[in-house]
Amino acid sequence: MASIPPPGLWDDLQETYKTYAYQSFMADPPDQPFSEHWKAKGERLAKVYFGMTFIPMALYRIRNYFLRHDYEVAGAACINWLEKRADVDPKRIGIVAISLGGYYAPRCAAMEPRFAACIAWGAQWDYHDTWKKRIAAPFKTALSVPGHHIEWIMGAKSLDEALKKLEPFRLDGVMQKMRCPFLLVHGADDEQIPLADAREQFDACGSKDKTFRVFTAEEGGAQHCQRDYLTLVVAEMWNWFEDKLSR
Repeated sequence: MASIPPPGLWDDLQETYKTYAYQSFMADPPDQPFSEHWKAKGERLAKVYFGMTFIPMALYRIRNYFLRHDYEVAGAACINWLEKRADVDPKRIGIVAISLGGYYAPRCAAMEPRFAACIAWGAQWDYHDTWKKRIAAPFKTALSVPGHHIEWIMGAKSLDEALKKLEPFRLDGVMQKMRCPFLLVHGADDEQIPLADAREQFDACGSKDKTFRVFTAEEGGAQHCQRDYLTLVVAEMWNWFEDKLSR
């Protein structure tokens, strides 16, 4: 988990906070200044929000980093670094990612054979088609981010350009290449990514050791990425990793 940003970075994140956090997380902006508002929430909460949301988003914006479909490049770089560590067994490296990570993690594991296990925490099948439908709606559907976010994160100047750049973000033809153990977890009532997409992704997976875990409303975890019962899904995923990587 990332540390709280150094003092100079608070001001750098001011614009990101206003344009992204206000629209994504809050009905009304806080009256307090940016840094004071978040410092008041306490160190741990600030670490969570800045570590998981604002720092990555700010880096995309400030350094002109944008989403790329070939994330096995980043995955391979991570393994290259881990292989140099004496405290890491290079034959037991797994990968897990959440939400859009349901595209990235399987893409990495399918294209980079050094990954020994993979969990998709929420399915992704055809991210281009997902956004095509959202734009056609227009954005009057379940979203985890404001609609214009896709232009920002793709480095596009229009929705048409964003859709064009999203064309490679498909897993058909990729999932079939996976050989490591694979776990796909998905919520039965996920309003962002339909269960049918999860089934397509799972059926296409080329691994002989694959598991499809659907969480229902009765047990909890039926919403997008099990946000309604995180404890349950985290316990099951980590138990699965232990089984595949530690025994």
